[in-house]
Amino acid sequence: MLFENPLLENPLVELAAVTDLAEAGRLYAVLDCCQAPHVYQYIQQRRGEKRCLLGNKNEVGLWAHSPWLVPADTDLVTWVRSNLWQEPWGIFLASEQPFAVVFKQLFSSGVVRSTEGRKMYFRYWDPRVLPAFLHAADIHELKWFLADHIGVAVGYAKWDLRLYQPVDLVRNAKGTAKRLFGSFTIRQRHHDAFHMADDALFLETVILHVRESHEETSLLSSETLADMVEEGIEKAREEGFTTVADILTFVDFQFAFAPNFHEHPRVRRILDDPSIHQEHKLDEVLDLPRGVFAEIDERYDNDAWFPDAALVRE
Repeated sequence: MLFENPLLENPLVELAAVTDLAEAGRLYAVLDCCQAPHVYQYIQQRRGEKRCLLGNKNEVGLWAHSPWLVPADTDLVTWVRSNLWQEPWGIFLASEQPFAVVFKQLFSSGVVRSTEGRKMYFRYWDPRVLPAFLHAADIHELKWFLADHIGVAVGYAKWDLRLYQPVDLVRNAKGTAKRLFGSFTIRQRHHDAFHMADDALFLETVILHVRESHEETSLLSSETLADMVEEGIEKAREEGFTTVADILTFVDFQFAFAPNFHEHPRVRRILDDPSIHQEHKLDEVLDLPRGVFAEIDERYDNDAWFPDAALVRE
């Protein structure tokens, strides 16, 4: 969970609540077609209003790879749940504003500026990105993005569904939020929040991998396993591993062999050898003789996780 923003309400909700908004005619969906041709096909088959949220009307080449705004009825909510929920598919926007107003606001939000003045896309339609932005936003930024609407419902299989709504202080703030195309600036605190969100998602990914690969972890509580994996990720980074594959492998070795496997002299020799490329070091470790791994097992130190960890070993 990201740090809380006192200007924001973000209760957990069920899809039933989203369906209720759809039934009331107060729901829109932003569907991401990037690397998802079936989503683009679904949108084109739907009747009624729909608009691409990037480029202009003539840039047809962008259409199949861009986010689209569509009014969301109950059938669409059901389709998202059945076909897209396992992936970061997009977002729901709850609003009483007409389609043209919602489109204009979202279209103007898709391009922002860096602190150096460079224009760039703001992927607010990504459910892994928008919560981080909202949690880091100040009163003016929340008014800019949310004040004209009921709120945004953000979530998918790996991220709890929440309805993000600005508090009354934001809605009643004086002044008109700027909606000029490309006028909003992404600042350092936003980048910091994005990195926090990335770390949280990566942690969940590694936890899922460990659960699936090591049956003995079923004996651990979710909190204990999360702490152990987080310690493992930190240790992997301390050892100089930066790629997803290497960090996953390092943590996997901790559970497969020992949390302190990297302290064995033969392993240390590899990890400390500057002549071995970082991406090849764990492969070199895996090629060590079986006797080395027997010694690693004998030196298994449960406290290498942390003193309270209680991983039961057979």
